[in-house]
Amino acid sequence: MIKSDILKIYDAERVKILSLVENNKSRVEITTNIWTASNQKKGFMVVTTHFIDDSCTLQCRILRFIYVPCPQTKEVLCDTLHDCMMDWNIDRKIFTVTVDNCSTNDAMITMLMDKLSNPSLLLSDTLFHMRCCTHILYLIVKDGLDVIRVGIEKIRESVAYWTATPKRQEKFEETVNQLRNPHTKKLGLDCATRWNLTYLMLETTLFYKNVFSRLKNREPQYKTVPSEEEWEFAREISGRYKTSVFEFCFEKLYGDKAEEEIDRVCQICYDLLHEYQNRVGMEIDVVSESSIHLEIV
Repeated sequence: MIKSDILKIYDAERVKILSLVENNKSRVEITTNIWTASNQKKGFMVVTTHFIDDSCTLQCRILRFIYVPCPQTKEVLCDTLHDCMMDWNIDRKIFTVTVDNCSTNDAMITMLMDKLSNPSLLLSDTLFHMRCCTHILYLIVKDGLDVIRVGIEKIRESVAYWTATPKRQEKFEETVNQLRNPHTKKLGLDCATRWNLTYLMLETTLFYKNVFSRLKNREPQYKTVPSEEEWEFAREISGRYKTSVFEFCFEKLYGDKAEEEIDRVCQICYDLLHEYQNRVGMEIDVVSESSIHLEIV
């Protein structure tokens, strides 16, 4: 019954999206990636389209989420993506296809261009293949995180230990309450493919530095409590280093006036932060305040 209802909803929504895409005058952009289910070790392709509709509004729709059997070769990926384009009748409306920067995708795009009608591609297909800038940034940051991995390994192991079971989580929360720690953020382990989660993990654990120290005396099996040097290293990573790109860009933009502009922007962000604090009664300590101002920028 539930399966039948879901399929009916899908069919109804598919008709709406088909009509929207077909009647729209602009080109469409396709983004695709392979996602692997960790519990099943199976690969799935997700295909998303972005386009500007006739009212100049950016639209985003997931067209397909489909199982792709192994081996996921360039031929298999090309056929799967091409079939999706044909099914949705957008093969002659493609503007660009954005994919990750791997050699399989490079070969897949070349094959896909051969399948499509060249006259339908803009500027002789020179814009067809777009490389994902987010993936490039991820690779850069990942190299940097590998350099600092040793310095934050005990923090990562500590978070993994105290989030491993409900009983340990309960003991952690009990200690938080005993120490009257005002913070309520949940501990979260970082992820190899989500580099920003490493920063969030460090930022959150810094709130509970005293909790981890106390738990060392309460739990004999907990042997990965960070040292003072490691805590300080984590504080530097989550605080000072995140401003480097901001300062670098302003130096290129404003030259000798960069420091003045940086101070001006930071002051605006602090003023905005305090405005929120006064209106909603937020309690923000020095650590979180210094980290928020650049995220607002």
